[in-house]
Amino acid sequence: MEVLTIILSALMGLVSPVGAAGDAVAEGVIRDQLHDAETIAVRIDNTPSYQILSGKLDRVRIAGRGLFPLEGIRIDALDIETDTIDINFAELRGGELILDRPLQSVVNLRLTLDDINQALQSPTVTELLRDISLDVLGQNTIGGFNRSEVARASLTVVSQNRLQLSAVIQEQSTGEELDVVLEFGLRLLDGTQLQIESPQLVANNQAFPSDLLIQLVDGLTQAFTLRNFEPQGLTIRLLELEIDDEEINLMAFARIDPSSALFE
Repeated sequence: MEVLTIILSALMGLVSPVGAAGDAVAEGVIRDQLHDAETIAVRIDNTPSYQILSGKLDRVRIAGRGLFPLEGIRIDALDIETDTIDINFAELRGGELILDRPLQSVVNLRLTLDDINQALQSPTVTELLRDISLDVLGQNTIGGFNRSEVARASLTVVSQNRLQLSAVIQEQSTGEELDVVLEFGLRLLDGTQLQIESPQLVANNQAFPSDLLIQLVDGLTQAFTLRNFEPQGLTIRLLELEIDDEEINLMAFARIDPSSALFE
């Protein structure tokens, strides 16, 4: 969601009230929305060029390397290519972004394992893990823990499309810690979810009960379904997933409807 917000903000800078636009302007707008960026390249295709005065762009291609949407969170590579963009120019001049037609794009994302593990230590992700773990684990008794949260976590690749998540779960009232290792496979499910397959969960060298493991996996899967964004007028479909020893590559399709809540 953070990346989409940045792109939408950048679109407002593509067309000024006097109709001036350019690749360099778009690059600057995107860079201003990020915490930091190593390289950003934008290519705006428009024929004839004057149609930009009515808020239309044939295609926009964005290539970013070493992007930091937030401090401590790095995206190794992000490539976005849109279909025709049609913005309501009259409303844009008044400072409001309204689409005259859906905005569609294909997104290619590359994350390195080093960057993922650095992000897992960042305050933003740490807080997210805390919220998720309280929702998923908080109602269960795990290894004698009644109210627990994920304190620390790291990710490694075991084999192709199979990962190992090592974490420390901390009991809130006593501070007692439990070492947990979750090994699992990943595959795309209907383009809307990352399905966890053949999970194995061990805590302090003891296997978790199978019924508890199933409950945990189901909770995580439901928490990350992309269908949750559809009521906001945002459709995202995952097209490809590749995982190797050093990086994760993901291709996705995104569609933002003119009525999307993102514009409110």
